Amino acid sequence: VMKRMAQFASFFCIAILSLCIATTDARIHANTNTSEALAAWSELKFGLFLHWGIFSVWGIDASWSLEWSYMHGNNPNLTEAEQTAYRKAYWDLNKVFDPQEYDPKYWAKIAKAAGFKYVVMTTKHHDGFNMYATQLSPYSVIGPESPCQRDLYGELVTAFRNEGIMIGAYYSKADWHSKLYWSSAFPSTRDVDYDPETNPDLWSKFVAYDQGQLEELMKMYNPDILWLDGEWVMPSYEDIFIEEIGNMARSYNPNVLMVNRRGGIEEDYFTPEEQASPYPLLDYWESCNVMGTYWAFKPDDDYKSTGDLLVMLISVVSNGGNLLLDIGPQPNGEIPAVAQSRMSEIGNWLRTNGESIYSSHVIFPYQFTDEVANVTGTNTWNINYYMTARDNFVYLIFTPPYDDYTFNLKLEIYFRHRLPGNTLTGVDLLGSSQKLTWNFEKDRLVIQNLPPNLPNPYASVFKLTYQNKIPVE
Repeated sequence: VMKRMAQFASFFCIAILSLCIATTDARIHANTNTSEALAAWSELKFGLFLHWGIFSVWGIDASWSLEWSYMHGNNPNLTEAEQTAYRKAYWDLNKVFDPQEYDPKYWAKIAKAAGFKYVVMTTKHHDGFNMYATQLSPYSVIGPESPCQRDLYGELVTAFRNEGIMIGAYYSKADWHSKLYWSSAFPSTRDVDYDPETNPDLWSKFVAYDQGQLEELMKMYNPDILWLDGEWVMPSYEDIFIEEIGNMARSYNPNVLMVNRRGGIEEDYFTPEEQASPYPLLDYWESCNVMGTYWAFKPDDDYKSTGDLLVMLISVVSNGGNLLLDIGPQPNGEIPAVAQSRMSEIGNWLRTNGESIYSSHVIFPYQFTDEVANVTGTNTWNINYYMTARDNFVYLIFTPPYDDYTFNLKLEIYFRHRLPGNTLTGVDLLGSSQKLTWNFEKDRLVIQNLPPNLPNPYASVFKLTYQNKIPVE
């Protein structure tokens, strides 16, 4: 647990840089037509991210290995001829990708049980392979070279919608397989490999292709979220006329949420990657993070523990954000067994403690650390507390300082947040039937008659009931 706390201290420090970047490069502009949908989305708190594609066959981290500058930076001895051969072998994976075990109904069932309220899946990553039934490219799951011949994304949309889960469509604005984007024999960077200003005809064809595919997604699946990646495709150089795309998307779904990463416009909420804000942002935001170490499937991946994943969720939510947690499905169409186990354990926690997460809002001081002593007073440990609120309740979520932690006879909490004009009327421990007693002693909330064992080994929640509704900050 102490290691977990240190990891998340680092997690927060990194996020300060993210906040600075967000302030300068990616102003959040929520479209007025989607304000109600955005507020409803922010109450969901927990989303499932799925990076799935032909890259899953090799068990590599999505399609980044196609980029020469990335690969050559990692291996200076790599030759252009070797990279060219690698790219050909990679793009030929469309001929063997055939997820025979794919059962989207089962995926949806376990996702719902895990507590996920929305899902975002790759319809096309940077490699250009389409996971949906596009009519604008033969390079797809229904293309002539594909043994799959199933609309993988379409089947997921139907299954997850039937479970009441909100639908998102991830789409990369770049396309490294398309000769309209990478037109030369050996593109050396992730960017378009020609100047759009001096080659306007070729660029206009690519723009029409991108816009056409995004219209397909809206028309065929009507997603609630259009999640656009490839942040280097920006108006300053690679202009795909994102405002036109936003207007088109809203013509099919007036409430669609637009994610145009670091684009500044048509960006309804900010999406820091593997980071979280150290304090609540003024705008809506979502931290996208990985369950393991890769975005996509990796054999024998090192998955984060259930405790770490729950702290990640709790930390993000206490700072006013949503967590989009990524899992990489296997090439055969199954969710890895370890990922399923983590999902089940997270779902068990949320069934007891979900009221502290869903539809909650921030409350000062958001997070704090306090000291707790053992029964004899010979040892002390730090406990991290995370705060959320909803209706007339304040939730104090704490993580135990070590495994097999048991309560002392009483717990004293340095409680800095008082609500003028509002009276605390009760304290309960979610998941426990124990009747607690409590009182204030100066600046500390003293809780007594605690059960000897925690209701949950990962995180436990005190529910503080107030006389009046807690104001939204």
